[in-house]
Parts: sequence; structure tokens; C-alpha cells
Amino acid sequence: KRHEAAAWARLAHVALPHDYLNYVLTGELVMEGSDASGIGLLDVGARAWDASAARLVDAELLDKLPPLIGPGEWCGRLHPSAAEALGLPCGVPVSAGGGDNAMSALGCGCTAVGRVAVSLGTSGTVFGKAPAAARDPSGTVCSFLDSTGGGLPLVCTLNCASVLSRGAAARPSPA
Repeated sequence: KRHEAAAWARLAHVALPHDYLNYVLTGELVMEGSDASGIGLLDVGARAWDASAARLVDAELLDKLPPLIGPGEWCGRLHPSAAEALGLPCGVPVSAGGGDNAMSALGCGCTAVGRVAVSLGTSGTVFGKAPAAARDPSGTVCSFLDSTGGGLPLVCTLNCASVLSRGAAARPSPA
């Protein structure tokens, strides 16, 4: 807004990449909770946009955020133009998808409270299913939502791959 005033003036909607892809597929611009919980504008307890947080950015930002859909809701149905381009039947339901960690949690079975996943790569994350979003005033634990209606408390560090490489290089050779 301060540095790109002309671009900000043209801004009609705020969407994440997969939300835009879903818009192209369906003609519907919506966002689901797991990704919405990662942009700092969601009241995770209410699963609704936080108007006061949005106003800290701009008085009109709330109007630019897409409607939120709940876990298990379709983001729409395949639009005729997308159906033709993809060779699929028109009207096929389209899943909203979700945030990368929420989708990882589904993929590795973290759909029950007590299951925890550790992901070591470019970043290092530890996350697991919880009944509700975490509320950590220190900011250490991210208050993400999962894609099933619960919470996905997550701790993250950057540059995890370099740490693993350095650790491996420092390890003594086997005798």
C-alpha cells in the first residue's frame, strides 16, 4: 500500500494461489480455513475474518477478502470453460484444497488428536491435530487450522536443510 500505491488502488481481491486456481476452475472466489489461518487475518476461534486485524492494513481490506468456506465444503463446480479446456464434464464438484501443512497432515494420517508429524526440508515443521486452534501469546506455536475442522498447532524453523547438512558433515565417520 505504501510502496505500490497504484497497484494497491487496483486491488480488487486478495487470494492465495490455489484460491485463484479454484476461481479459474469454478468462477467462485472463496478461501478455506487452513490457508486463511496462515495469513494473519483470521479469527481462528470463530473461523471468520478478523475485521480489526484487516483494518490495521487498510479500512477496505475486509471487503477484498473472499468468503470463507468450511471443512468439507466444495469451492464450486467446474465452470463450462474449464470443463471444455480440461476435457471433463461440466459441473464436477471442485475441492477447495488447503494449506500445505494441512494437506500434509491429511496425507500422513494426522487426522486424530495425538498424531504428530515432523517435516524436515527447506523448513522444519512439527504439527499435529488438535481439537481447536492453538492460542500461544508468545507466537512460538502458529495457530493454524486443519482441513477437518480442528486445529493444527505448528512450530516451524527456517533453513532446516542446511542444519541437517551441517550436522551430517560434522558427524564422525564410522570406524
